[in-house]
Amino acid sequence: MYQMATFTGISGPLNARLTALIYEKRKYSKRPFYQLFAHPSFAKLTTRNYTDAHPKSRSAINDISEAPLAQSETAGKPRNALRTFWDDTLDPRRRSLVGLGVIALMLLGLISSGFANLTISGAGMSVYIALVVTLILARRGYYADRVSVFIDRDGERVETRQKLRPVLKRDRIQPLYEPSIMTAEEAIKAYPPNTRVIGIVNGGDVRAYPLAVLSYREIVHDVIGGAAIALTWSPFCYTARAFLVPSDAPVRFGSTGRVAINAPVMYDVDTGVRWIQYLGAPLEGPDIGSRLDEIPSLNTTLQAWIDAHPNTEVLDDPVAPRADMFDRYYAGGRAGMHGVPHRDARWPAKEIVGGVDTNGDACAFPMSWLQIEPVVNETVGGTPLVVAYEEHSASVMAFRAETAGGRSLTFEPGVWEEPEDDEDDLYHADVDSEELAFDDDEDREEEEEPEYEPMMLYDAETGSRWQATSGTCIEGELVGEQLQPVAAGLSFWFAWTNFHPSTRLPPRPDLSGLAPKTEEPGESQGGEDED
Repeated sequence: MYQMATFTGISGPLNARLTALIYEKRKYSKRPFYQLFAHPSFAKLTTRNYTDAHPKSRSAINDISEAPLAQSETAGKPRNALRTFWDDTLDPRRRSLVGLGVIALMLLGLISSGFANLTISGAGMSVYIALVVTLILARRGYYADRVSVFIDRDGERVETRQKLRPVLKRDRIQPLYEPSIMTAEEAIKAYPPNTRVIGIVNGGDVRAYPLAVLSYREIVHDVIGGAAIALTWSPFCYTARAFLVPSDAPVRFGSTGRVAINAPVMYDVDTGVRWIQYLGAPLEGPDIGSRLDEIPSLNTTLQAWIDAHPNTEVLDDPVAPRADMFDRYYAGGRAGMHGVPHRDARWPAKEIVGGVDTNGDACAFPMSWLQIEPVVNETVGGTPLVVAYEEHSASVMAFRAETAGGRSLTFEPGVWEEPEDDEDDLYHADVDSEELAFDDDEDREEEEEPEYEPMMLYDAETGSRWQATSGTCIEGELVGEQLQPVAAGLSFWFAWTNFHPSTRLPPRPDLSGLAPKTEEPGESQGGEDED
């Protein structure tokens, strides 16, 4: 039994998405989705495999970026007195009771053909049906609280009314307020090298936060580089946000146990004001519509982060599990906790994208495109950027494409060059591929993970070599220069487009090299005649 795997996890038909086609036995479907792409069996499988096997899919793939925008959230409109009373005065229980009464009265009049012919059986049947209908409506969130969420549309913030949906009880999730830290050496012993982490560099301090801990805590208050931050995580959206906590108006977040548009809703422990995690914005109070300042963070593997930052510190939480509780959700087909319609059909709901929102210009970089073109030079919001994709760690990095002195640069991918070693030459001698074939499942179990190779970038202006994960120039005329990182966290496509419905995509990569080579009938016949 074989199956296909994508960067959003194990799935059925590819639906013409531009992603890797991976064949592997069913037992590997239980591996975390981000580990699948570090396995030797998957290392060199790209979209070419799919397009070669399914030539008809190429036309659909080429049309992905040209699909019309189908997002159509209802922007906030002036509310009348009845709607204001319903939203702001009544709580969900009272709304459901009012709805139950109204439905029961309507059914009572319908079943009894008028209240003059009222019977006990008719009344009982009316109440029973009204109760069932009310429960269905409650399940669909009809009686849920609604809050104002300001999303980004066409460079402006537009108010929308969104439902607050319950997931857990209030404060069931306990944030970390004074986290403990371990060294990189201790982290290597505590976690597998492919463990996903959120890495942050600020004020000279370097720290990594394992996703296993963030999925358990969702909120971590910490101090990095002398600045107080709130690192938040949305497992349903696969999105991390690191916000600077203002010193003049400090906030201390707790968990409400609710979500809005599948993003966690937090609350300020001191004031009780509710905030939405995805935007770092209050949902009520005098500051509604404002947002906290975000600092860049990187979703990568522990091994890649330590390779780029050997002196990093790593979050230690003895209570949290060592494995991410949401691994199966990441790899599954379900999009979000509650059914929010996925209206933007340009990409599947759980395609992973690196999103950049600068000066009102939102641009998403799908991983499936970055697999083909791992380095993209793009201008977003008037700012020249370079977005790079590192295959071994499945990481997306974004930097300002200019030096500290303002010199503009254009980047292209490079190759990690290992130092020459005679022993390595002997080890990598030519070997018959059949000798390396694994036909037994036990042999596959013993197969080692591939050695990590950091991605390198070259700038076209000077030919200097840069390490992609850290953005540091390590060789050439600009050695020692540091690119300024840009907030470009990963996110599921359905989540990114819910908050950025007018997002754009960069120019699609050149797919001409992926076309299968076919011979025209005339040519093949001519060849046969010649023979």
